Amino acid sequence: MNTNPQIICIQDVCAKVNKIINSTVNKWNHMSIFLPMLMISLLLASTSVQAVLDLAVEINPPDPIPGEQVHVRVTVTNPGAAVASNVGVQLLYPSGLDSIFSGNITDSAICSSSFCSPGEIVVWNLGNLAPGEGRTLAFSPFVRTNTTQDQVITFTASALQSGSTQATSSPSIQVNATRIFDLTVNPEQDPAVSGNDLSYDLTFGHRGSIATTGTELRFPIPADTTFASADGGATVNAGEVIWSIGLLNPGEGGRRRVTVQLDAGLAAGDIIDV
Repeated sequence: MNTNPQIICIQDVCAKVNKIINSTVNKWNHMSIFLPMLMISLLLASTSVQAVLDLAVEINPPDPIPGEQVHVRVTVTNPGAAVASNVGVQLLYPSGLDSIFSGNITDSAICSSSFCSPGEIVVWNLGNLAPGEGRTLAFSPFVRTNTTQDQVITFTASALQSGSTQATSSPSIQVNATRIFDLTVNPEQDPAVSGNDLSYDLTFGHRGSIATTGTELRFPIPADTTFASADGGATVNAGEVIWSIGLLNPGEGGRRRVTVQLDAGLAAGDIIDV
């Protein structure tokens, strides 16, 4: 999508998506899929003269099963009006993950050897970031097969300018060996323009062994956005877009789309949390 670079834009930042499965009738009845966390970083040339870095870390899925691959995206941005020089990012590679070949990490990541292992610091040296510029660093490790139910895996990251820490982020994921639903959310436009519509595709599936009834898919409408439309017979109630899926058998799934309008007044580095 072509956008005017002088207008607020979402600079290669994915939504952080969290899923909470809630049974309200029987063991597998009235299951609901929620999206309680959606994070969008908006960039604009700021009126501030100081270069201050923002940092966001997204891990999907947030509740992996043992042996599942997770996708990690670390985004550092410069929302200020001055150039941020000698920018670096560091991330403590957490326990609970298999080692990963450093060549499978984007942007020339550095580890102590050719593999990054738990307990090591992954280092990115990014150079300068212009005002409004952002960089997204990505890697996709596997959760160890010997992780236990409810084990927490924390990703601790820092953004630095000339060796001085400017921002930190420490999100966690939690192993859920009994998870029965899969869910991904993907934006249609990236970047997108403030004041314009932004659509998201929600793809879900049933990975369990027992059919669920009364299944729902729920999408909280983010702050600083306005609901525009949704497909699939969705309803809007109390700030949520709700799709009634009904009976969902093992191996079945589907896709739904929701569109929101971004507020025109969003400013540099604003974070939209749901």
